[in-house]
Amino acid sequence: VDLEEKGFLIDCGRTDSSVGRKPSLIALNREACYAVGIHISTHSCDLAIVSFGGDVVSRREKAKAFTGTGDYWEDLSGEIRSMIEESGLSEEKIEGIRIALPYILFPEYWGRVDLKAKPDNMVLPKDIPQYFPNDADLIPVAIAAGVPRYWYGKLDRDAAVIFLSRYIEGCLLKQDPYTGSVSAQPCLIGHLSLNYRGRDCFCGKKGCFQEYCSTSLIVDRINGIDTSHEVVGYIPENKLIGWKDFFEEMENGNRQYADLWDRYLERLAYAVDNIRLMTSSDIIICGDISEYIARFKSALVEKIRAISIYPDDIEEALHTSGLSRYDACIGAALSRIDSLVAKMEEG
Repeated sequence: VDLEEKGFLIDCGRTDSSVGRKPSLIALNREACYAVGIHISTHSCDLAIVSFGGDVVSRREKAKAFTGTGDYWEDLSGEIRSMIEESGLSEEKIEGIRIALPYILFPEYWGRVDLKAKPDNMVLPKDIPQYFPNDADLIPVAIAAGVPRYWYGKLDRDAAVIFLSRYIEGCLLKQDPYTGSVSAQPCLIGHLSLNYRGRDCFCGKKGCFQEYCSTSLIVDRINGIDTSHEVVGYIPENKLIGWKDFFEEMENGNRQYADLWDRYLERLAYAVDNIRLMTSSDIIICGDISEYIARFKSALVEKIRAISIYPDDIEEALHTSGLSRYDACIGAALSRIDSLVAKMEEG
């Protein structure tokens, strides 16, 4: 493939040389094309446009209740068109769209869970791409969330990604020591059992990580609702207490909220320690509340140290996303760029 002819490389002129022809200076054209990443969750979606060079051109969060119907995807497609236009880009510059979906939205999951909101009218994942103007495909959300870690040069060792959201998912990132390439293996860590006599989980087991550290857990409790088993979303008429409100109240001295958060971190500490023992890897916490985990990292580290047989390096081994809630949508776009580069290398 002639990368310069296709606009992916640019000629920056020539430099002086004491012998032979003056060598040409070639640079990556960071604006050769762009990719769109979308992260779908129950009550909102996160969107990002990323350049070929990895620069985030635009990102936004949109309150949007998930229904999974054709109307839902058509409306989201219109939102993408608007976002592209507002960014000053033409659709021809968009290489493609990658959509990060939680595993629970895939048909192979449906027969094994007891969901309160049956997804009977949902568009099948294989049919979702047809609703978008550019070439579109799908990626598991936890894998998408792990991509920024190695894309931006921050993956020093193998790592296990814990994606904290309404549905907890994960993946293992492994780096080839010779080529530097990274492989990602998805894993349903949300169903790691923390208490075999604990709460009933929709997977049929008891005491799953999902049932103790889902990001809906605390806000559902303080709002007096239960959405833990729901797939189809809604936007409530009355404003509910969210995570931001929760932490503001807690920092203003609400003891009940402080106790809830302390118990949440305690259970998260057990899960992190178990995952670390199984994988012998670093831990990267991403997802909806990663910015709050980062704020309370020292408290989490102390709880892990209190129970771990390998407490000494936990401070260095535990990481949080620097992209807050946008890690999955930015990662989805970056992985789309990865796919394009891989095709060019093959060609």
